[in-house]
Amino acid sequence: MLIPLGGGKWAEILVVVEKEVREYDLGLVKVVEIDRKPVYALLKDVHDEEEVYYEISKFIASLIKEGKYTKSEIIREVSIVFGIAEEYAEGILERVMIEMGAIEDEGIVVVP
Repeated sequence: MLIPLGGGKWAEILVVVEKEVREYDLGLVKVVEIDRKPVYALLKDVHDEEEVYYEISKFIASLIKEGKYTKSEIIREVSIVFGIAEEYAEGILERVMIEMGAIEDEGIVVVP
């Protein structure tokens, strides 16, 4: 998980969770319920903003080059893969789109 600290720095946080799985057999249907509870968090590293941007922008550029994703899909993927809030993922996507000259064509982000 990456969290902006301000001053051009981002914290890389590792959150350790405890997982509890419960299964219910309801005849024709089996229900699996999974609870995750945070146990503790560790500060793994502190990164410069440009280092974080560089890594995320490479990932975004590869998705854009595939030419099959909407902005919301890219934002969601970045958020999941890098553990950042969607609002930050959206800002980085906008910057990458400008740098690549990417546009939306029928909802899909592409490089013309």
